[in-house]
Amino acid sequence: VGTFARWPGIVDMLSTYGSGWRYTGLGSATAAPPALVAMAGITSALFGADGLARTLVVVLAFPVGGYGAYRLTRGIAQSAAPAVVSGLAYAISPVPRNAVAAGRLGPLVLFALGPFLVSIALRHADRVRGAKPRQALTGLLGLGALIAFTTAWYPLPPILPLAAAAAIMLGAPLVGGFRLGVRMLVAMVVGIVIAAALLVPWSVALLGAGDDRSALGFSFRPRLDLVDVLRFHTGPAGGGWAAWGLLAAGALALLLGRGTRFVWATRAWILALLGWALVWLPARYAPDVSVPAPEAALSLAALGVALAAGLGVSVFAEDIRRRRSGVRHAVAAVAAAGFAFGVLGFAADAGDGRWGAPDGDWPEALAFLQTERDTGGFRVLWVGDPRLLPLDPFVADDGTGYTLTRNGSGDARELWRAPARRADRLVGDAVVLASAGRTDRLGHLVAPMGVRYVAMPSRAGPGATREAPPAGLPAALASQLDLARLEAPSGLALYENTAWIPTPGTVRRAEADRVPLGSTNPTGAALRAAIGRVAAVRGPPSESAPTGPGLVLWSEAFDADWSATAGGETLRHGKPFGWANGFTADERASVSIDFDGQLRRYGLIGLQAALVLVFLVVARRSRATRRARPAPGRRPNP
Repeated sequence: VGTFARWPGIVDMLSTYGSGWRYTGLGSATAAPPALVAMAGITSALFGADGLARTLVVVLAFPVGGYGAYRLTRGIAQSAAPAVVSGLAYAISPVPRNAVAAGRLGPLVLFALGPFLVSIALRHADRVRGAKPRQALTGLLGLGALIAFTTAWYPLPPILPLAAAAAIMLGAPLVGGFRLGVRMLVAMVVGIVIAAALLVPWSVALLGAGDDRSALGFSFRPRLDLVDVLRFHTGPAGGGWAAWGLLAAGALALLLGRGTRFVWATRAWILALLGWALVWLPARYAPDVSVPAPEAALSLAALGVALAAGLGVSVFAEDIRRRRSGVRHAVAAVAAAGFAFGVLGFAADAGDGRWGAPDGDWPEALAFLQTERDTGGFRVLWVGDPRLLPLDPFVADDGTGYTLTRNGSGDARELWRAPARRADRLVGDAVVLASAGRTDRLGHLVAPMGVRYVAMPSRAGPGATREAPPAGLPAALASQLDLARLEAPSGLALYENTAWIPTPGTVRRAEADRVPLGSTNPTGAALRAAIGRVAAVRGPPSESAPTGPGLVLWSEAFDADWSATAGGETLRHGKPFGWANGFTADERASVSIDFDGQLRRYGLIGLQAALVLVFLVVARRSRATRRARPAPGRRPNP
């Protein structure tokens, strides 16, 4: 479901990370995401239990996020009770439950680690005045390391601490603290620079995404009204009255707080308002613009509400409890009842342990695809609402999402896809042409890409709530002359491409001249090409069974570092359809297709290892100095 893809084995994850070629979309020579190393490390710690490792990452997001909110509030209120309430309020908010239901791993990790980012940045901003340079460096290094780890899972983690700094500065005209916000903002900028260095070369690949905003997570166009946003109702959770209870609990400190408690309650509510605004404003005024998953920005609002709820306990203990019964006690009672209501709502959703997630997933329902690899390499083209597609979708100009998976339904190795290249955009062009009714041969357009199946889900998984697919897409797929409808589970329309070209595949010598080479119009070339039956090349690409003579098609995006040899001789490299790779085999022989940029990838891994080593050395020396000269702790300066 979504990005909750199956985790492969440890060796598979590490080999994907070390590979010079990224097998996402139609392929790219960009670096693989460091999250693969983190996933392999977690799986190794659990003795190779990859399913358990994935489950723990999902389940532990709730208590880890709650503990982060506890740490943040404890540093402000200097008392355990408010911190406990804050941590509990954050953990039971509907945000992580909806992220689980939709299968959104990145926002869930952001929910878990975001409070720690805010806490570390705030503590550094408060202590930097008068601190020794190395002591200040220690805090920045810790912040940078955590940003790097969180960014490895999701490209947008700085959003939480940056918004927290903005909340402090926006609240300065009311409660002061502008300098604190500026120091926090500066700390975040330095932390981001450190994180970018630690994530080289992947961070460079993200910066090179250009106009492919969906590679950074901007893939969604949520249809939410203001009430839904305020209740965190982006999925199954938050639809009842329980979500309003958390807001009532957070209002106590703002209405009745004094001094420092009122200052931080004001900042907490500004933080919540920022989170809500980041979701509601685009949904209301720019519904055709793709934005991140709403759970990412709503983590801001959930943290602000949780912090305010915790401060409300401090207000009651210090300002209300000793007073006689009256309006203040009535307001406190309403806040307490609201918090209890939120707890009950969480307990009700926890009944089946699935948090509204589907009963199964499409890879399980389409397990038969795994056996089709024996007849030739292929891809599955997933099209439809980006919210329902597996992995990290591309988004076409009309908002239709599409994802390519290899030889089946895909796994976690295809997460955090590479930014789109020209070849990837050709898939989007074909989908847009079909959905607009401008072609009835979508199968021919995507055949050179190895697409054998086209899948359009209308549910996130079997048993999930049905969602309307993009307008016109179901009818467009049904009208394609080269797509044959197959039997599939409810909620999934599955088609087989009768024009499929296997990858790698060999075009017979007599028909090789019909393959357009170096075309400047790849879409037109695919539509006009009549190359007959293409024979699948058996065996692994690096050492195939004998094939040829003819043109061997390799449906990865063209790159000069692709090469092929047969009988000890290098084959002539061409550019079929204007974007793919083709190798001319003059005799029947075993063909070996290799990517010659692997050594460059090893060099980049060595560079990243060197940067991490330098970071560890600097961090160790900084910590040694800090232990020699401990700085006294202070509560954050209001």
